Amino acid sequence: MASKMPVTTLAFMVACGCVVLSDGALAQDGVADALLDRMLNSVAIEDGTFSYERVDLDGERLTFSDVLVTPEGGQPVPIDTVIFDGVSRSAAGDFNVAQILIPTLQVSQTGGRVTVEDIMVSGVDLFADAGRRASYDQAMTGPVNLVMDGVTVFSAVSTSLEVTPSASGAIETSVEASGIEIPAEMAGHPSAVSAMKAMGYDTLTGSMHLTSNWNETTGALAVPDLSLMLDEMGILTFSFEMEALDTAPWAMMRGGETMRSEAQARAALADAMGSAVLSNGSIRFLDTGLTGRILAYTGSTQGLNAAEMTSVSRMMLPLAVARLGHPRLQAEILEVANAFLIEPDTFEIKVAPAQPVPVMQIAAAAMMFPQALPDLLNLSVSNFDLSDPLPSR
Repeated sequence: MASKMPVTTLAFMVACGCVVLSDGALAQDGVADALLDRMLNSVAIEDGTFSYERVDLDGERLTFSDVLVTPEGGQPVPIDTVIFDGVSRSAAGDFNVAQILIPTLQVSQTGGRVTVEDIMVSGVDLFADAGRRASYDQAMTGPVNLVMDGVTVFSAVSTSLEVTPSASGAIETSVEASGIEIPAEMAGHPSAVSAMKAMGYDTLTGSMHLTSNWNETTGALAVPDLSLMLDEMGILTFSFEMEALDTAPWAMMRGGETMRSEAQARAALADAMGSAVLSNGSIRFLDTGLTGRILAYTGSTQGLNAAEMTSVSRMMLPLAVARLGHPRLQAEILEVANAFLIEPDTFEIKVAPAQPVPVMQIAAAAMMFPQALPDLLNLSVSNFDLSDPLPSR
């Protein structure tokens, strides 16, 4: 059974759904009115206000029309229709909503607009205990579009988010995004945009996948797979395991407190990382066309073909890696890079320290003694077989 993820904004939306429960069989004893008062008081302090023009009740299906949500300190967000389907109440006074459906959600700010279609949130719980946050099982969307200054800078055909409990009691999260499109203009600098287009990447297309495991009790965070799959470029995969994160910021948010500013969010992240240690990590790349196009493009700017550019790159490698001042790592990089330039396939950069290393120690070494990082992290570079599992302690 899926676990429940606390969300402040979702609690706000579910509170709206309780309004109609003062009519009909679900609220004959007045519990819904009391619950509504508690939720409105709590949410109004944290998330702002809401209003709506009409609500229709049809059995267990509640349809709000012309909804206006105004987050604290933010601009009003109009929503044409919000549907709460399958509303029920337990003997303890808790409410369950089988599905919340929002056909279209559009949020606009200065110069930008995000449009999300076919939003569906399932398994929503709203508790009679005012101290408990609303929660849900799964969230999915249809098309997502981000427009800046009249230009679409990101789009996806669909997204999904699911949370499930692990045997250890931690929360496992899975995120998917398919049909991603990102225009080359997002590279920023004109020369980078020009290079992208010259290599045939007018628009980057692909998908994204993330799985993670978070244990708030122990402060252990594992991200076994964060992959970005880009067509005719490659698959870039990150994985890592951390322990002993300070859980206080997460506990605060779970208890209802929200980050009021970017500065506060950065401070909370710094606090969480203060005690954290890195157990292992990996960056993997599977080439499906990127390297060949880079060599061909770079060569063309110097009057060379791809094969000639490959030879020049291999000749320059020893000088480039010599700056590391680490013979073992230099030898590994030279072996992998030489083979990769001849026939691009896979490579992996892996950290596997004998003992977990404090994140703050890694940061200090990177700033003051970067030459110490290979030994501190037991850094290695190698090829990997596609059947090889991602690293794990």
